[in-house]
Amino acid sequence: MERWKTVGLIEKLDKGIGCLLVLLAVSSCISEPMSRNAVRLAILLGVVRLCLGPEILYPMKKYTGIAAAMAAMAAMLGISAWYSGSFMREITGSTFWYNYNMLLFFLAAACIRTRTQLRNVLWGLLLSLLAVDLYIYWQAMHGVVRPNTFMRGNFMLTAMFYVILLPGLFTLLLQKKIKHRRSYALYTLLSLAAIFINSTRGAWLALLLTAVFLLLYYRKLKQLLVLLCTAGILLGGICMVSPVWQARIHSVTDMQDQSHKERLLMWQSALHMAMDHPLLGVGLGNYTAEYQQNYISPQAKEPDLKHAHSNFFQFLAEDGLFGLAVYCGSAGYILYWFGKRRKNFFAMMAFSSSLALLIYSTNDYTFAGYAGMRVYWLLLGLCARGIEITETDSGG
Repeated sequence: MERWKTVGLIEKLDKGIGCLLVLLAVSSCISEPMSRNAVRLAILLGVVRLCLGPEILYPMKKYTGIAAAMAAMAAMLGISAWYSGSFMREITGSTFWYNYNMLLFFLAAACIRTRTQLRNVLWGLLLSLLAVDLYIYWQAMHGVVRPNTFMRGNFMLTAMFYVILLPGLFTLLLQKKIKHRRSYALYTLLSLAAIFINSTRGAWLALLLTAVFLLLYYRKLKQLLVLLCTAGILLGGICMVSPVWQARIHSVTDMQDQSHKERLLMWQSALHMAMDHPLLGVGLGNYTAEYQQNYISPQAKEPDLKHAHSNFFQFLAEDGLFGLAVYCGSAGYILYWFGKRRKNFFAMMAFSSSLALLIYSTNDYTFAGYAGMRVYWLLLGLCARGIEITETDSGG
């Protein structure tokens, strides 16, 4: 009798976690409090589920490498927190604490049971992004120069949502046999227009390079030519009718642009910081004070900046060569893991999303975009589960 009660409770927990993942997906680009609390409750239920049925860990053996990469990142941050001289402050701070979002990968991979559940969560992510699309259009129609997401007016976070989710849509559209192609195409066009209006140039570059990579990988040379010609015509037309957009587009390659100059100065300062503290950097949480008090360039015109506007330079300055090596190794392993399974379109969705995020991370500190990273880890878990479901269905 007790065994049957446990089995029934496990089934209810699985359904509850599945519902929370759908809630998380729908709210992920819309509400920070709702998505954050959905994750925490889902993780809590996941721990209870694990205690009742430890056998759930057995299928997770295939993700040992990814777990090791995540553990390496957590260990590196812990060492850096100790080295910083303020261990308790940093270990309970956002940069370390919010990495619990990594658990979403295993939660989705373990608790999504059916193709229907998988589809529901994926559609939830698309609906959440669609809400941002519509909000950006509404802002643009009301004269907002740089429309944004619902969350705290954060341009980087808005860009992250598109950089993480749009490559998956690109990948779906390039499959030979895929249902709902017209719906995916419509979503893609709406989101491309929205991120263009949002005017985050780093996201433009990341998405363009990822789209080019996918077209070359799938040998869609005609589509690549059409993409480049269409982009050229659209950009040329926009430049002709809008001086504001002309300046914005031209600034992408203009190294005299104030934003570019500030980034270069910040990266130079981060490099000097790393040269003085090569192995372990200045320690987790110490970048801001060191930059503003000791390493800021005399030419810098934005003295209040708190990070290096690049994951790579941030880890190099704050965590040294050790931290940069762990970050690059962890990100590289995730690309390798999904790239090794690239014949499955779910693997290519995760690979292209990771690639785009990595490209965007060269010029913004996305590691601190906690809501965006939440979406990223959820998507990776869904793709890992999608690989398994499709291989099982096909008898692979």
